[in-house]
Amino acid sequence: MGTVLFPLLSQHAARGQVDRLREDLTLGLRLVLVVGLPASLGLVLLAEPITDLLFRYGAFDAADAQQTSQMIAAYSIGVWAYCGLLIVHRGLYAAGDRITPVRVGMVIVFLNLTMNLTLIWIIGGRALALSTALCAMIQLAGVCWCLQQRLGALAWPDLGRVFTRAAAATALMGVVCLGALSCLPDGAAFGIRLVRVGVPIATAVLSYGLAARFLHLEELWLLLRRDPPTE
Repeated sequence: MGTVLFPLLSQHAARGQVDRLREDLTLGLRLVLVVGLPASLGLVLLAEPITDLLFRYGAFDAADAQQTSQMIAAYSIGVWAYCGLLIVHRGLYAAGDRITPVRVGMVIVFLNLTMNLTLIWIIGGRALALSTALCAMIQLAGVCWCLQQRLGALAWPDLGRVFTRAAAATALMGVVCLGALSCLPDGAAFGIRLVRVGVPIATAVLSYGLAARFLHLEELWLLLRRDPPTE
């Protein structure tokens, strides 16, 4: 999304169309919420089955898989923030500001290091992943604030509406995903591990799509359109 939006953002900035630039940035963030929220929760819920399927072989035993899945789950809570950063950074780049993302990033590096050294004594190795995810969220908020100082306020009511609907659809998806996972057998055989990943993912995608349609979450269908957006 960042790659596709960047030329449009650059055109708007070159023409002095700040309103259009903000509109496309808001659209990008709306799409991020629609994709990022379910992706975050899905990876958290399925971190263990996915790790078992992909890595549990040979010397990589169940204990290793459990520890790895905990790290993946901690990283995954920030998926939406990682994606959002790509959008807002390109907004600043399009406006000719390449310094602000660097400055904010330097602050976040020190914050991340501080959180690593603090949390690792409390929750162990998961702290490294958790602090990365939390810092990504803080960085996104900081860059958005800087972006607004330069370009004006984004359409926060629209973002709030999309967030609320996407969060509701994501919550329903999570319940369905957990329900499907609880009904499946557990075991070390490859077939069982494959089923424990494939079936919950399929039910999660279906339930999220149905919930999105019921909640009129148009952004999801906008992502699936094949015709290019018009300027």
